Amino acid sequence: MRSSDERLKEIIKRADTVQKTAQIRRTALAQAAASAVCLALLILVCVIIPDTEITAGGMTNVHYGSLLLEASYTGYVVVAVLAFALGILLTLLALQLRKLNQLSRGA
Repeated sequence: MRSSDERLKEIIKRADTVQKTAQIRRTALAQAAASAVCLALLILVCVIIPDTEITAGGMTNVHYGSLLLEASYTGYVVVAVLAFALGILLTLLALQLRKLNQLSRGA
């Protein structure tokens, strides 16, 4: 039969395990929600950008880097930057979830 001290230690150990599991779930949910918001923002920006015609009509001596700085291409540049940022965030999310899963399995 176990003593009161042993039972108390076991109860504290179980409570810590439950708290760690709850924390992992909250963190995963928050990160997934943040990724969903970023994805929704990216989709919204893509929908808002009006259709533009790309015409290079006989221009042969063009500085191609400055071509993207025209007002009609600004939306595409914004979408590209947002998509890149979303890719970084999703990668960090995957790494964080993997780290949390390894911690929960090891504990």
